[in-house]
This record gives sequence, C-alpha cells and structure tokens, in this order.
Amino acid sequence: MNVKTAGIPSINRWMCEFSDPGMERAFQSHVQPVVTQQLRWALIIWAGLLLLFAVPDYIAMGPVRPFYYLLTYRVVIVVALAILLCSIRPDTDIFRFSYPLTAVVLAGFTGFMLFFIYRPDVVTLIIIVIMVQLIGLLMFVPIRFILALSSALYGVFITLATRYILGLQRPTWSACRFCSSFRWSSARQPPCGWAFPSGGSTPC
Repeated sequence: MNVKTAGIPSINRWMCEFSDPGMERAFQSHVQPVVTQQLRWALIIWAGLLLLFAVPDYIAMGPVRPFYYLLTYRVVIVVALAILLCSIRPDTDIFRFSYPLTAVVLAGFTGFMLFFIYRPDVVTLIIIVIMVQLIGLLMFVPIRFILALSSALYGVFITLATRYILGLQRPTWSACRFCSSFRWSSARQPPCGWAFPSGGSTPC
C-alpha cells in the first residue's frame, strides 16, 4: 500500500529542522512561549547548581588557592548565564539566541576541566557530572540541535584530551600537597638515631 506524503513538510535529518525556512520560522513562532520559559528555567537551574556545588568544594579543599580558582570559574559562568537570562524577552529569537548560549556552553565545558586538575580525588564523580551535563544539554536546553550536538561532541573531546594529558603528567595538585606536608613533617621530626645535646636519641 502506498502512503501519501503530499502536504507533509519534510525535516532535515542532520539539522532536525524543517527543510522549508518559512515552515521552520512558523514552528519556532508557535512554540516560542514554551521554549522561552524552558530556557529560563534551564539557565536558572544551571547557575544554581554551579553555585550550590561550591559548598562541597570548600568543605573538601578549604580556603586554598585552587578552591578560589574553581570558584572564579563558577562565578564567571554564572555571570554569563545571568546576562543571557536578563536578555531573554517574550519575543526572543531562539534561533539567534542559540549562538551566544553555545559560546557559554563551550566555555563551561572548557573551564570544567579545571576540576580534573584541582579535584583529582573525585575523578569518577567529575566524569559522571560531565555525562549528566551532556544529556541535559541535548534534552533540556532548547537551542538548535546542531549546535547542541556540536557542543556535546566538544565536551566529550576535551574531556578525553584532558584525561590523556593529565595521564602523562604524573604529579597532581593533591600529590604535591601531600609531598609538601610530608617534607614539613619530616623537617620537624629528627631522623632515626638522632642524638640530642641533652642526652638520649630518637627511636628507630
């Protein structure tokens, strides 16, 4: 049996958009109120989670310089998201809005690699978070699919590249901190058999 397809608009399989530009604009105009609201919530949740998870970083790391590096990354991305959030209007063209948002997404993935450097104690958790970010980007952030897919592929690439580079560089921040504390404790404790001027020696 032949299926009639006359009158059914075709969709570009690579772009996941209507092949007819006029049809695509009409569709975007139809779903704009829902998409705009979804975009607002996506940006708010993204910014909120970035700030929320600064708390376990502080608990695990304390007020040290690497913590402030990570905090700076969080604040920069949150400020960028706040600027985008404030620029959303009821008549915002999501098609054009996708480009600055994609730039923030790419910057977010790039900066997130700092966690591999300064939080090597939770590498597995970092990878899980990245996977959640990739899924969330493709499913819940209403931008052009081709931009979302390109950003997700970039996130996978930079994660693999960072893990490969750090694998070649054995010393990490936590290892250096351990070595520094070990040298400090060794400097305060005399070696085995050390004779004190007042008499006696350290045990071996």
